[in-house]
Amino acid sequence: MYIGHLDTGLNPQHPALRSKVARLIAIGPDGIALPNWPAQPFASHGTHTAGIICGDPAQGVPGVAPDAQLCVVAISTRGKSLLQLLAGMDALLAFDIRIACMAIGVRKQTPVFAPFLQAFRQKGILPILPIGNSGAGTGHSPGCYPGALAVGAVDAQGNVAQFSGSYGQGDALKPELLAPGVDILSATPHGYTKRRSGTSMACAHIAGLAARLLQARPEATAAEIRQALISTAAPLSPNRQQRSRYGIVQLEAALEAILQPAPSLPEPAEEPLPAFLQTRYLDQRFIKKYERAGEKQELEALILPETGGPGKGQPPIPEGSRRLIAAAAQKSGQPPAYTRYFQHADVAHVRAGRLFFAALLEHPGLFACSAVDVSIFEM
Repeated sequence: MYIGHLDTGLNPQHPALRSKVARLIAIGPDGIALPNWPAQPFASHGTHTAGIICGDPAQGVPGVAPDAQLCVVAISTRGKSLLQLLAGMDALLAFDIRIACMAIGVRKQTPVFAPFLQAFRQKGILPILPIGNSGAGTGHSPGCYPGALAVGAVDAQGNVAQFSGSYGQGDALKPELLAPGVDILSATPHGYTKRRSGTSMACAHIAGLAARLLQARPEATAAEIRQALISTAAPLSPNRQQRSRYGIVQLEAALEAILQPAPSLPEPAEEPLPAFLQTRYLDQRFIKKYERAGEKQELEALILPETGGPGKGQPPIPEGSRRLIAAAAQKSGQPPAYTRYFQHADVAHVRAGRLFFAALLEHPGLFACSAVDVSIFEM
C-alpha cells in the first residue's frame, strides 16, 4: 500500500517511520528532481504529516494507516517555490499510487496547477490537499481547485478550527471534508514527538483514512474512495455549514460504504470552474519584471497554452506548449535559452529574453503566464 507524500521531506530514521519510506526524491531549489538526494533529517513539517499517515503506534506515533508506505517527494520552502511544487506534483504522478497527500499550499491562485490536478484524476489518483490556515473566507491553492479533495481542520470536540479556511459556496464550496487537525501528536525530525495544529495535519489524517479504505477494498478506484469519504461525512450544523461542503469524516461509516457496490454511492455534483480559472491569466509579478527588463535580460515563467487550460481536454503532452513556444520564437526571432516540458501536464518552464516574451504575451494561444516563485508559501 503506497501513498504519495509531497511535503518538506522527512527523517526516515525516526523510530516510528523506519521501513515506512518506499521511495524518496527531492526537488532542488531550481525545480530539478534529485533522485539520489539524501534523506532530510530536519524536515519538521513533512516528518509530522508522515507520522500522522503511517506512524508506528508502538513507537508512540499513532498513524492512521500504520501498514502503509510512502513514496516521498521532498521540496524546499526556498528557491523557485511554485516551480518546485509543479515539479513535485509531476514526480508524484510517476509513482504507482492511488492516493496523494500534498500538504502544501500557496495563497496565490494560478491556473498552472489545474492541468496537474486533471492528470491526477486521469491516472486514477486521489489528490488530497489542505484548504489552508487563513480562516473563513479564504482558500489556498491548489486545495481550492476543482478536482482536489480539500480538507479543513476540527478539534477533538468536533469544532471547526478558527484557522481552518473555507472558500466558495454551494457545489463549489471548499473544503469538502473536515478532519482532526488541532493539537495532533506525531513525529519530529529528531526522533521525538510533538503536537501541532493545521489543515496539513487534517489532510494527512484523510490520506491515512483513504489508505484504510483501499486496504479494505484493494480494487476500489480513487473516485470510489472519495465518494465513500464524502457521502458518509457528518454534516455541520446549519450555522456552520459554510465551513465545509460535506462535514466531518467518519471512518467506520466510510469503511462500510466502500464495501458496498459502487452504484449505491451517490454521485457528487459537478464542480463549476471558479472565475479565476475561466479567463486568461497574466501573473502581475512576472509582468512587473517584464516591464522593467532590458532588451537583453533573461526572464523566467511558467506557461500554460489555451489548449491545455482548465476544463479542456489536453492535446498530447507537450504539444500545446511546444507549438506556442515555437510560434513566439519564430515571431520574435529569439528562441528561449532554456525550455523544460513537464511529463504529465502541458505546462512549460521557459527562460528567455524580453523579445520572446513580448511575442508570447501577444499570442492568442497563451492561457496563463506565471512567475516561477510565490511571495507567500504555506505548509
